[in-house]
Amino acid sequence: MQDDIVIHTFETTDDGHNIDGRKFTSNGERLDGSDPRFVEEGYAVCVGENVSLAHSSMIHGHAWIDNDSFVGMDAMIFNAKIENNVAIGVSTTITGGVEIPDGKFVPPGRVVVTQDESDAL
Repeated sequence: MQDDIVIHTFETTDDGHNIDGRKFTSNGERLDGSDPRFVEEGYAVCVGENVSLAHSSMIHGHAWIDNDSFVGMDAMIFNAKIENNVAIGVSTTITGGVEIPDGKFVPPGRVVVTQDESDAL
C-alpha cells in the first residue's frame, strides 16, 4: 500500500438487520444478509495477497480484490469484485456491483458501472 490510500465501507446492517450483498466470504462469494456466515465470516472489504494499491486509490466497501492485482493511482473501487491478476489503470472507477474477471486490464480513466462493460474488457 502506497501513501494516501483510503479503505472504508458502508454500513452492513440497518436497524439490526443485515443488508444483502454488503459482505463477501474470504473466497469472494457475495453474502445475503440471511446467510449465517454474514456476521462471523463476512468481510465488507477484502484485499488479497500480493495486491498493490497505488497512491491515492480508494477501496470503498463493499469490495473484494483478489490476489496479485494492481489498483492504479487515484482509482476507486466501490461495490465491486476484482478477481486474480487484474490491472486497474490510473483514475479508473469500478462500481455498480460488477465483477472484473481474472487477468483483465482496465485502461486508465475507464469508468466501469455495468457487467456488460466489464465483460467487454
